[in-house]
Amino acid sequence: MYSYENSMRLERMVFYELRDAIMNAKDYRMTALNWMSHGFDVILKQRSNWDYGHFKAAVNHWVTYDDAQIPTDLNYQDKSALKDFLMHRTSQILDQIESSIADPKQIDQFYRSGLLKAMDDAWVDQVAYLGYLKTLVQPWTLLQRNPMAVYHDKAYNRFKQMINDIAKETIRNLLLSTIDLNEDGEVVVYFV
Repeated sequence: MYSYENSMRLERMVFYELRDAIMNAKDYRMTALNWMSHGFDVILKQRSNWDYGHFKAAVNHWVTYDDAQIPTDLNYQDKSALKDFLMHRTSQILDQIESSIADPKQIDQFYRSGLLKAMDDAWVDQVAYLGYLKTLVQPWTLLQRNPMAVYHDKAYNRFKQMINDIAKETIRNLLLSTIDLNEDGEVVVYFV
């Protein structure tokens, strides 16, 4: 018999495969940029029509706290142009961060910790949601609906949302966090 725990087991398996891929990445920057690219796709889909004000607000929320210098000739209806701008600005910021850290091992640790923090925070929320969802779907039997089917459908949809949340939070973790060096010269990251 299929049970609630099957959804949790399947989601856990996929989650840890993704997490292991990050832990064993050959190029942490490229791995981070792939997640961030997905995050920008999610962010850009949130609005059907972008304009200067909304785009600048998004840049200041997700990419930089500095005054975002948006080109005046940027086509706000072309999401690929908006994404190109975001990815270019992201690369510039990451270059600055890497030059401030300098040590390749600590740069890798910065990327790895930013990605894993986004993943682990989202996973904790997902596990809590699945526990809550069990009680939420029980009344569906009164409507002659299979609560197990409702549970698995909602759990799957929330898992897809979790992946999007990881991608968006990776952006904030890597671009907006404060980075310091401790007395031993090790990188200390204060996540947003």
